[in-house]
Amino acid sequence: HLVYADWLDTLAAHIDKPLDEPLSILDVGCGSGWFLDTARTQGWETTGIEPAPQARQLAEAKGLHILPGLEEAPKHHYDAAAMILVLEHLARPLRTLRNVRERLVDNGTLLVQVPNDFSPLQDVARKVCNCPAWWVCSPHIAYFTPVTLQWLLEEAGFEVVETRCSYPLETALLQRPDAPYVGNEERGRAMYREKMAYETALYQQGQRELLRQMQSAYFEQGIGREIVMVGVKR
Repeated sequence: HLVYADWLDTLAAHIDKPLDEPLSILDVGCGSGWFLDTARTQGWETTGIEPAPQARQLAEAKGLHILPGLEEAPKHHYDAAAMILVLEHLARPLRTLRNVRERLVDNGTLLVQVPNDFSPLQDVARKVCNCPAWWVCSPHIAYFTPVTLQWLLEEAGFEVVETRCSYPLETALLQRPDAPYVGNEERGRAMYREKMAYETALYQQGQRELLRQMQSAYFEQGIGREIVMVGVKR
């Protein structure tokens, strides 16, 4: 929830709207609705898109307004949109981004999160640990780097205004080459919990700006487990 709250603040900072007017957000591929639930607690008007019936039911059970398809969402309506770990599952991500753009008001904002694939640290870790290319997985159809994601957003009609990458989880492989988490689901989940604990501690100790600066530096180096990018509709 702390990460989501940070993202919502980032989106709001780029929206030119009177402070006393509520902001609206469309979460495309919202899953069971955790991001929207955080947005609602912060006063946002929320709508989700989720084609999977089971996930949609879980989100609706939270009292959230969920639609089964993007085409059912009104055009030129939302102040912001989010696509969290969605684009990598789409065969035509550019077309989807353009459809999302149509749902935004003029100068509306979009936050996208995708895995950061083929980073320099991944390449080093693969060689040091003698691991396969573990980031290539069957549910993922599209793969991104900081450069290609920015190009995609610009092609879709967005001006990129913020860029970050999350903590480079591959450092755990370099620190423990004799016990890699690749291929070990239990260890992999433990490593991810450590990553989340690290970021959560910084949020809780009032170091959000420090964390943002670090994440921006990760992006500049092309490292970090996930890319987070914010664009404004142009």
